[in-house]
Amino acid sequence: MNIKSKGFTLIELLVVVAIIGILATVVLTSLSNARERARDAKRLNDVKTIQTALEMYANDNGGRYPTTNWVGSHNSSWSSLETALGITLPVDPLNSGNGNNASARDGDYVYSYRAHSIYCNGRVYQLIFNLEGKNGDGDNNGVMFCPSFQGSDTAFIVGMNADGSLTTPDLSGTPK
Repeated sequence: MNIKSKGFTLIELLVVVAIIGILATVVLTSLSNARERARDAKRLNDVKTIQTALEMYANDNGGRYPTTNWVGSHNSSWSSLETALGITLPVDPLNSGNGNNASARDGDYVYSYRAHSIYCNGRVYQLIFNLEGKNGDGDNNGVMFCPSFQGSDTAFIVGMNADGSLTTPDLSGTPK
């Protein structure tokens, strides 16, 4: 008598489980990278929005920007900038940083702003942020204050230069 078994062997089941595990890992990695790219795209749009609000403020205030010490989107100081501009400003998608430091440091995902009256009579500003996929270490990353260039090792710095030119993000930095 010849009995045929209907079913899968243990080896066949283990192969199928291994293949499903590999596929799940690839899909989850791809989704994670897509989320980082989406947050970085939002950050770049947010920075443009903040710069537009600052330009509108300067147009109404004799070319001067709201002068403050550092303010950061991750703590209560951001509301003082919002009050000065008269609008609600965007915050970083992660908005995580050291609450004691208003300026964005490497690994902080916040927006930081500074314009001080001693720098070119309040006619320049810095806006600092980080991207998850790239470092802000390109050649043109920074703002020319009076009298020196203000740059950073890994954060992105944009703003208004002493000569009246607007600095946009230099995305030529190295990948993270």
